[in-house]
Amino acid sequence: MIARAVNRDHAPHTMDCKTAIWPSDYFQTDVMVFQRASDYIHLQCMYKAQDAGVKVIYELDDDLFQVPLSFGPSGERFSRHPVRETIKRFLKDADAVTVSTPFLGQQMRRHTSKPMYVVGNGVDVDHWQREVPGKEHLTIGWMASGTHKQDAPIIKEALVRVMAQHPEVHITLIGFPDLRDLAGLEPFADRVNIAGWQGSEQLPEYMSYFDIGLAPLVDTPFNKSKSGIKAMQYWANRTPVVCSPLPPYDLVTDRENGLFANSPDEWYSALCSLVEDDTLRKSLGENGLATLLREHEMKVIVKDWLGVFQSLITGGE
Repeated sequence: MIARAVNRDHAPHTMDCKTAIWPSDYFQTDVMVFQRASDYIHLQCMYKAQDAGVKVIYELDDDLFQVPLSFGPSGERFSRHPVRETIKRFLKDADAVTVSTPFLGQQMRRHTSKPMYVVGNGVDVDHWQREVPGKEHLTIGWMASGTHKQDAPIIKEALVRVMAQHPEVHITLIGFPDLRDLAGLEPFADRVNIAGWQGSEQLPEYMSYFDIGLAPLVDTPFNKSKSGIKAMQYWANRTPVVCSPLPPYDLVTDRENGLFANSPDEWYSALCSLVEDDTLRKSLGENGLATLLREHEMKVIVKDWLGVFQSLITGGE
């Protein structure tokens, strides 16, 4: 998305997203961004780029030192000493580091003295907004990969209570394969749509059916360093968000562009207030979209990236 926006709106700047680096790239490039790289091969590519005079940025939007072992293969991989040491060398030896949140920056500052820039994640509103004619149900939605299974217990009690009290409410889960992660919803299975994981091209259409968006997070070091991208994606469709009061959702102001909830009763109260109050849903959704357009839309984020590139190339001049 960043590359597309730069190439579309900011000529003569250009970006190229690549999974492999060719030898000629070292002599045709001003800046290389290594995103979440953690392997020795790409570390050597970074050093080759620097030897050729290319400025190198190491970019992170997660704390890779805090990936839980419960995440399976990825958790196991990032717990290995060689992988962790490689990440430290990226942080220490890159010309600059970019992080998606101030909190993540605080964590990464322990490992590097290089210039560090906070460049938030963003959403291309034109790509996300969809019109949904004739919606038949009021839908509570949660878009979450399997790494969020640990967060499901936070909301399951509230969802069961809401579904029992409000027969007009349906739930759509994107990313979860079954109801085992939300025990208690089985009696309402005919009102629960489990979509499975969707690619970036399909997500906007599926999420456009949400009337209320969920963003629960367990209070862990890894979750605290995440970004608020989920709220942004909900807002792109004017969907109000209910979220946990953790640093990723510092972009949310309670009762202005979303609602905070920190206990089963608070989640239940927040969801009921949105289910029962159409005016509140619309107000929070519109305010969320305004926040997104003002602070987190792709056009804003691209300018931040271009500023980082320019500062790195000119040495801050």
